Amino acid sequence: MGKKFTIRKKLYLLATVFALVFISLQIITFLYSKNIKKNWNKFDNVVETKMSLLSKIKDDFGYGGAIHSYKNYLVRGENKYLVTFNKKYKQFIKHKNEYLNLKDISLFEINNLKVIASAFYEYKVNSAQIKELLYSNKGVKYIDSIVKIDDSFALRAMKNLNLYYTNIRHNTTKQIQNSIENMYKISLFVIFLIIILIGIISIYFEKTIAQPLIQIEEGLISFFKFLSNKKNKIEPILIKGNDEFGLMAKSINKNIILATNLHNNIRVKNNELNSLICSYGKNIIASKSDLNGIITYVSQAFEDISGYAQEELIGASHNIVRHPDTANSVFEKLWTTIKNEQVWEGELKNRKKNGEYYLVRATVAPLYDENDKHVGYSSIREDITDSKEVEVLNEQLDVYKKHLETKVKKSTTQIQELLVEIEDTQKEVVFTMGAIGERRSEETGNHVKRVAEYSKLFALYYGIDEKNAELLKQASPMHDIGKVGISDAILNKKGKLTKEEHVSMQEHSVLGFNMLKSSNRPLLKIAAIVANEHHEKYDGSGYPQGLRGEEIHIYGRITAVADVFDALGSNRCYKKAWDDEKIFKMFKEERAKHFDPKLVDIFFENLDEFLAIRNKFSD
Repeated sequence: MGKKFTIRKKLYLLATVFALVFISLQIITFLYSKNIKKNWNKFDNVVETKMSLLSKIKDDFGYGGAIHSYKNYLVRGENKYLVTFNKKYKQFIKHKNEYLNLKDISLFEINNLKVIASAFYEYKVNSAQIKELLYSNKGVKYIDSIVKIDDSFALRAMKNLNLYYTNIRHNTTKQIQNSIENMYKISLFVIFLIIILIGIISIYFEKTIAQPLIQIEEGLISFFKFLSNKKNKIEPILIKGNDEFGLMAKSINKNIILATNLHNNIRVKNNELNSLICSYGKNIIASKSDLNGIITYVSQAFEDISGYAQEELIGASHNIVRHPDTANSVFEKLWTTIKNEQVWEGELKNRKKNGEYYLVRATVAPLYDENDKHVGYSSIREDITDSKEVEVLNEQLDVYKKHLETKVKKSTTQIQELLVEIEDTQKEVVFTMGAIGERRSEETGNHVKRVAEYSKLFALYYGIDEKNAELLKQASPMHDIGKVGISDAILNKKGKLTKEEHVSMQEHSVLGFNMLKSSNRPLLKIAAIVANEHHEKYDGSGYPQGLRGEEIHIYGRITAVADVFDALGSNRCYKKAWDDEKIFKMFKEERAKHFDPKLVDIFFENLDEFLAIRNKFSD
């Protein structure tokens, strides 16, 4: 399949192109507008100012200005005209300096201003000379003959400047007109481009949206025609591509296939339903009646079981199959229920045409027409004649079953009592065997009791559940059972054992394990572990295997602590009992050496409970 290029993406692309074109044209229009504004500002801000100053300079120089005052002064000799001349000269200097201080002053303008200033200056110099001649009473003709000033260059300079500004105005106007014409052309181009884009968009929408929609519509119409008439052919929707319409066409084609198959399946199911309805009539005991109980329909199965023909049943009352054994109260309750438009369910005994009976489980329900009006009742019956006979047999079997259950329960109680007795006997035997082992080494029976109680307390605080903690309590008395295999001479020797005797004494762990290991009883299995590992040490220096840390079973680690605590505090043939301070000191020193550190911590954290056990079962 090709890369998906959806309608959405196409529209986004089209919109992007349109936007880029529009933005570009706006930028161009903006640039032309900016150019117009720039030219206008240049004319408005600079040229107008220059022309205004030049007009003032002309006023300073021309009629009513410096030259006019100079001529009047020359002719009349009155001082006021000289004052006016000097005033105009000062104004000229001011206006000239303002002009020269403007921006964008060309060399052409500077040179022409110099020409005008030169003429002004020459008049200024001559005005002083005229003043002296007038005081010397020289005649006007004489003065006029010696004062000759050519100011045509100044007038030409002002004319040149006027022409210069006229050209600037003309060029600026022309540039503005050109910009406006270009903007007009751009506007026409935009209109033309919009027309082209509208055409392209129309063609695009026609091909990508309108035509696919028409094809989809035609495909769906052909499908619906097929549903109404099998002779009509389904036309598949032929839209290629991976856009939304392509995917929609594929999905619709797929769903048309599924719907066609479903339609065919429905047709098959309709045929099956018709067969089922036919079978229903043959196998389901069904009937309909009006509001008065007059039969309006019966199934084939109703005819078969009752022995009546359809012609005999339709138009008759349901009383035709009523059996006299059925109480009137049953029918009264039935009619009360269904007249209140509720469903009645129950068992009835009906009578066949030949006088025999059959039992049914019936469901009678209200019947409504298309306007939801109550028009009658429908009834479905299940033949339960055979099942009722089976129920009678089952009732008889239940009597025998209850009798047997009573006997079994009595026997089970006796067995349970026997098992409890056996379990108690087993516990007593285990404890007795442990005590035998202790007595052989002249130790009291209370030692094994205390060790048992210590062991359970350790187990519970360690986190072992109540059941296994109790099993450990029962098994721990067997920890020294192997001593039955050690000679009395070694067991009860008063002095220190020799190396060989010590080795023999250590064998009691393995002897006890071998005595108990073959049993599958949980209690004896734990006892075997305790007997074998209660002399192992946490640092690996114990016997018989030299196990280390958690390689030693938790039952062995617990019994080791319990056994040593009680042994140190008890008198033996080979030693005196230790005082508590000495015992506690040894336990702290042997933490993580001889004993599991966690068990030592439990011992000290709950010391009062351990001492209470020792006091309770003291020798």
